[in-house]
Amino acid sequence: MDETLLYVEDNPTNADLITKQLIRENMIVLVAETGYEGIEMAIHHNPNIILLDFNLPDLSGIEVMERLRKMPSMAQTPVIMLTADSTSNVRQHALDAGCVDFLLKPVGKQDLLKTLRQHLVAYTMT
Repeated sequence: MDETLLYVEDNPTNADLITKQLIRENMIVLVAETGYEGIEMAIHHNPNIILLDFNLPDLSGIEVMERLRKMPSMAQTPVIMLTADSTSNVRQHALDAGCVDFLLKPVGKQDLLKTLRQHLVAYTMT
């Protein structure tokens, strides 16, 4: 994979763990620590895919998702929500907001890579 991924995550430990895993897979990983920073980075870097934490300090992941979907340049970019909250309404809320998938933390490396590959392939075929 030689793709650019934006990871919007306020927990530095989580961001570091995912970044290290994906760099080994030849992905370019950008990290934003807040929802507003994530939106700005998405606009300026036009990533191939976005990992989005559900709970952020300034905006919820759902609010970030809704704002991204309103932007023509981000309307089709695959966004995968990540959260430790396993309640079904959180998952459904993320999917209803436009996320293409939903992963629970802690996510295993193989599950993460499989999900990323699946959505990157689908994205490049559109």
